[in-house]
Amino acid sequence: MTTEAFDLPTPGVDPLGSASGLRSALLLPVGLRSRATHAVVDAGVLGALLAFTGLIGLAGLLAGAPPAVVSAAWLLAGAAVLVAVTVLWPAHDGGRTAGMRRTGLRVVDRHGRPAGTGSLAVRAAFLPLDVLAGPVLVACRADRRRLGDLVAGTQVVRDVRTVDLRDLVSAAGAPVPRPGTARSPRAPWPTGAGAPRRSAGARRPQPSR
Repeated sequence: MTTEAFDLPTPGVDPLGSASGLRSALLLPVGLRSRATHAVVDAGVLGALLAFTGLIGLAGLLAGAPPAVVSAAWLLAGAAVLVAVTVLWPAHDGGRTAGMRRTGLRVVDRHGRPAGTGSLAVRAAFLPLDVLAGPVLVACRADRRRLGDLVAGTQVVRDVRTVDLRDLVSAAGAPVPRPGTARSPRAPWPTGAGAPRRSAGARRPQPSR
């Protein structure tokens, strides 16, 4: 089982200072709540597809097909649906399942690239074990990786297109400016011989642009 480390945000380091720093800032681990939300959506999609295959099997039984044949066909169809939802779909959608697309998440490899078909297949193979062990590992580990992620060398992160820039600045340990606090420079009031006297209500000269 591989346990390679991912690049996580380092406090005090400018995330825009280098390509690796930007990658580190974007690899923000996803907590248990977001993972549970996308898992519920994916389970709903999977359940709907399995129910559809079940209706087809029921129709076959009513049409007089042998029960053993219908059962075998349903098992094969269920396995195909499971592979399609957990492996093929995210492999062709940049590492995103239906639930991850809905919640703005993505599965990436240790270099921050969308996970490929092989990594997603290994990750999906550990779903039966991760039903119980996954929530515990995600809650306890700093990188929020479940057993399948550890073996496949993957991680669930926020989709780059859904990350707020303020989150990146905060993750890097820099202060986040508040809206409306930045002011343009003001020219000093002229002094010295021949300078105009400042009267009440007089406006300060504005710098030329």
